[in-house]
Amino acid sequence: MFTTEAINQTNQMNLSEILLHMSNGTFVAQTIYVAAKLGIADLLKDGAKSSDELAKLTDVDAQALYRVLRALSSIGIFAEGENRRFELTPLAKCLQSDIPGSMRPFAISLGEPLLWQICGNLLDSVKTGKNAFENIFGDKPFGGKPFGDKPFGGKPFGGKPFGGNPFGGKPFGKKPLPFMMAQNPEEIMQTLSEAVNALTSSIIPVMLTSYDFSPFSKIVDVGGGYGALITEILKMNPTMKGILFDQPPVAQGARHFIETKGIAERCEIVAGNFLESVPSGGDAYVLKHVLHTSDNENALTILKNCHKAMAENGKLIVFEAVISPANKPSLSKWLDLHMLLMGNGCERTETEYRELLAAAGFMVNKVVFTQASIDVIEAVKV
Repeated sequence: MFTTEAINQTNQMNLSEILLHMSNGTFVAQTIYVAAKLGIADLLKDGAKSSDELAKLTDVDAQALYRVLRALSSIGIFAEGENRRFELTPLAKCLQSDIPGSMRPFAISLGEPLLWQICGNLLDSVKTGKNAFENIFGDKPFGGKPFGDKPFGGKPFGGKPFGGNPFGGKPFGKKPLPFMMAQNPEEIMQTLSEAVNALTSSIIPVMLTSYDFSPFSKIVDVGGGYGALITEILKMNPTMKGILFDQPPVAQGARHFIETKGIAERCEIVAGNFLESVPSGGDAYVLKHVLHTSDNENALTILKNCHKAMAENGKLIVFEAVISPANKPSLSKWLDLHMLLMGNGCERTETEYRELLAAAGFMVNKVVFTQASIDVIEAVKV
């Protein structure tokens, strides 16, 4: 990505060229999507192959595939050699499906037609202030029921993702799934789950090195999903106990995950709605990627419920992508547009988080900025 500093140092002709490249991002994203969808990086794992060979292996048009790979090679994703032979580059290796933190699921999920239809309505969202999903499909995202009535078919990421009946037969809540997703809902939902899983796997090490959980005796992971984070926290702290709290269908799927990790005796799983209450008794409450999905009103409700439930000397640990100061490059500023398009939440600046937490009765102790797309905010009860 071009930085503000680099752009300011160029002449007008170069500025036009830079803007042209930026505007061409649509094709960059789609070519990455095509390569990821076809599994090109996996096919090149054992060495270079020609575009003709790759086309036969993927059952696509050889000339069209060559043109896609040639374009990707021009930006460092794959490298073209003689006779139209292509090989992996460090960037291309990120698209391999069998590596930790693989970017392949992200590249696929970000390139699927549904998201592109939603992104194409950004102007409408800017005009109306409403999320594009609602503008297009006439209802709140997920029918007002995130993850449907029975997400994942009660099964975690392993096995057959989302069970044999994605979202309990009610994808995106009560309304039918948009037609583009209805064509292959299980495939898209599997990719989405893999993308979320890959993100969690890639950022948990950063989270655990950025914050010391050892002083706590009982941690409550609010909206903790299947428990990937609390599992690693408890593994690192063998005397600590924990509570994993999430919606009933998610909690049901979490039981199997927790049992396979060998921490079931120390991790209680509680089902509920954090807009109503959260489990009491913890001396540390964790919110990871929870607040950014909510508007200020709901975020404040969640925080007040945590405040009410935690011990007097307890701490709140918030993991979110904090928006950096003006003009500074930050993935969080682009993630914020995802929230504008898909729901009623938003990414927030440090000041906005401080104000939100203060309104809920907390005082921010410290903010830890990491090199990843997640930061840490520690707060205490006032």
